[in-house]
Amino acid sequence: MFLTIQKDFLIREFSLSDFESLFLIADNINKQAAINKEFQPFYAFNIDVREKNYSEILKQKTKIFLERAIFEKEQQPRSTHRLALCLPNNKLIGNITVDILP
Repeated sequence: MFLTIQKDFLIREFSLSDFESLFLIADNINKQAAINKEFQPFYAFNIDVREKNYSEILKQKTKIFLERAIFEKEQQPRSTHRLALCLPNNKLIGNITVDILP
């Protein structure tokens, strides 16, 4: 288990309960990227907001991301750490992915 608390934020493992917050973050990122070409969408959630089933596709990608993060934390040896970046009150504001190279 990974948890670090800093003055301005904490980093922790993802859980399935992060779904709604992560979905909203991904949605906001995609919408910002659609109007501001200097803004880059998060690769795992990169979907054109004009896509016919945009919301359903984004929900599926969010679910897959969280399931993968939870699966990876059980791997031994663990090579990928997908971690939740939160405010001190535990409000999810983003993620950090760390890949450990062999």
